[in-house]
Amino acid sequence: MRTLCYTIYTETDNPPACWHSSPARTGAKGHTELVAVVDYGMGNLRSVEKALEYVGQDVCVTADPQTIHSADRVILPGVGAFGAAMENLRSSGLLSCVKDVIASGKPFLGICLGMQLLLD
Repeated sequence: MRTLCYTIYTETDNPPACWHSSPARTGAKGHTELVAVVDYGMGNLRSVEKALEYVGQDVCVTADPQTIHSADRVILPGVGAFGAAMENLRSSGLLSCVKDVIASGKPFLGICLGMQLLLD
């Protein structure tokens, strides 16, 4: 059984790096393998999270660059308008983070608009 816990944060609070993390799964590397789903304010985050949980993957929906860099795999989902999505990535500082992750050779998946954003 899984328990979801949501907290309302004020402007002075520091929200957690992951707003939800599923049960852990040990991978071939002998440690818990984490998939970071990039939260840039757009996209079908919950659908991607639920699909990963369904196959038993440890998943973290996050806008924290450090968490994204430390994940074993990264997914950039997307739904919506290209211009607004690209602006959200730039203004959140996540565009350079995503580019760094891709350059590192870490497994990366862009879904729909998330893949198109990589071509800018």
